[in-house]
Amino acid sequence: MDGHTGAGVAAARIHEGLLARGIDSRFCVVHRTSSLRNSFTPSISLLGRAARKARHAVDGWMLRPYAARYDYVLSTGSCGFDISRIARQEQPDLVQLHWIGGNSFRLSSLESIRAPVVWRLSDQWPFCGLQHLEPERMAYAKPPRSAGWLEGRSALPERVRLRKLRTYNLIQRLVLVCPSRWLEAETRNSALLGNRRIELIPTSCDTDLFSPKDRNACRAAIGISEHGFIVLVGATSMRTKWKGMDLFVDAMSKFFGNAPDAPLEILTFGHDPFDAPVLNGRVRITHLGPVKDRRLMAILYNAAD
Repeated sequence: MDGHTGAGVAAARIHEGLLARGIDSRFCVVHRTSSLRNSFTPSISLLGRAARKARHAVDGWMLRPYAARYDYVLSTGSCGFDISRIARQEQPDLVQLHWIGGNSFRLSSLESIRAPVVWRLSDQWPFCGLQHLEPERMAYAKPPRSAGWLEGRSALPERVRLRKLRTYNLIQRLVLVCPSRWLEAETRNSALLGNRRIELIPTSCDTDLFSPKDRNACRAAIGISEHGFIVLVGATSMRTKWKGMDLFVDAMSKFFGNAPDAPLEILTFGHDPFDAPVLNGRVRITHLGPVKDRRLMAILYNAAD
């Protein structure tokens, strides 16, 4: 998606920035959610749609035992559109990848790309197995092992890691871009990508839109007090543990001992309501729901302390 997820928004910003600098950027997405210039979805026939649906069903069956104990998306990289086919049609000088999990694009199709590849990592999936976020470094720091088929679905993560390694070994010109020092360090410590060129480039931002504005005017626009101390927190899904809501609630609980003189209020945004019983009755919590408009997001940032 090019507008509703963090990775999609970041990719769209980069695309728009390239266009603004006169670079002929073409933005390929599986699900279009905004009307970006020069963006498109891959073409697919009716037969192709049927085959895609069947592969997704098999893929879902393979992932079922793991999905039950993991609250985030899992990806095998074995389903999705053929990136090399799209590249042959577009004839680019350079291919930039962003988030390609969730059955969006087939990882093995990278093998046939002849143009240089730059991959901006949004999470750990490129060097993990099925997981997009993996807290145990040993799970991806060791080289993948060859697993026999008699091991069944239990060996699926290692099979996926091994397939990734074989694919990467066939890509001669591959550069990894990480938006944070943490992800850069994790990538360097990975067995699959640690020997590749890795660059640290923070996520871009539209500084015309996200710039300092009058705080009282922004608070008036969303109907909150001029005098309160506002803490803003949000995520696409508030219930996903990787977003760190448990840490935020713990921090806010400790914050009451050093609270400012002004009344404290928490503003939250995201698909899921903010559920923090420990804070109920101690602080006013206003949930705004999903925030898709970037202008509104800029107002919220300016309204918060």
